[in-house]
Amino acid sequence: MPGQKGRHGELTARLLLFPGRMDTTTREALARRLGRAELELQRAQRESDGSPAARTRLEAARSEYRAAEHHAQQVLGARVALEVVEHLSA
Repeated sequence: MPGQKGRHGELTARLLLFPGRMDTTTREALARRLGRAELELQRAQRESDGSPAARTRLEAARSEYRAAEHHAQQVLGARVALEVVEHLSA
């Protein structure tokens, strides 16, 4: 969960900051998406009053955060796999 220290989120953050061969534009786009999703999730949690609209907003924010994190992990995982293949074929 965002805002909590967990291995899953810390790993994603560390990989985004790692200066590997991923281009800067991609790394920044992934980080921006995660940042926006986390801010919206925090805002939805903070402003939640238990109403149906607030619960809907909170679920949408959680869903976007999960999607952003999953996308970052897919891209990073694909990048790491490609680097391993390139290293083995060199």
